[in-house]
Order: sequence, then C-alpha cells, then structure tokens
Amino acid sequence: MSFILLEDNGFGFQVEVKEQSKFHVSFEVYEITGRDLNGEAVDLELYLTCSIKWDGCCHFWFGEREDDGSQDGYLHICGVRSFKNHFRLLRELYLKAFELMGREPEDKEQW
Repeated sequence: MSFILLEDNGFGFQVEVKEQSKFHVSFEVYEITGRDLNGEAVDLELYLTCSIKWDGCCHFWFGEREDDGSQDGYLHICGVRSFKNHFRLLRELYLKAFELMGREPEDKEQW
C-alpha cells in the first residue's frame, strides 16, 4: 500500500507501508523532488524509514541507504518550511500507523 502525504506544497512525500500488523507498522517515506508535466512523481529520494509500535515506541532512520543497506541518519532540512513539513510528516505517520493497526494509542500517548 502506498499513499501521498503533505502534497499541499506541490511535492510532498510518497509513503509505502512495508509491514503492517495489529502491533506495529513500518513505513518507507520518499520525498517527491520532481514531477513530470502531468503532475506524476518522477524523482523520489528516500527521506526516512520507520517503525511505529502499538505502545507508541517509534524507530526512525533518516536519509538514503549506503551500498551495504545502512543509513547514516543525515537529514538536510532547508528553512522553516522544511522543518514544519518534517514535524507534520512525523505526526501524520504516527496517526496513520494507529489507523492501520486498527487501535488507539495507549493512555497519554495520543497526539
């Protein structure tokens, strides 16, 4: 399953659900860095991979993968708009994970 988030700035993020159960959801998130004349995403850069669990525990790896599959965690954020989109993205992923798990966050773990 994949979907687009935060497309309001013309680019946004393409999100792929990699694993899904009642207890966790794993995502790969690609920043859309270019579109063709029809508006289709044509240039994607891996922004982050993450796993969000039923108890609100989250694991994030930022940036492109190295040849050996590792990620160094470096993330380039350019300006206030990028910061705001970054925080909005994390919030939306958290909410979407619980929706996909079919459950509510634990007490005091709601957004």
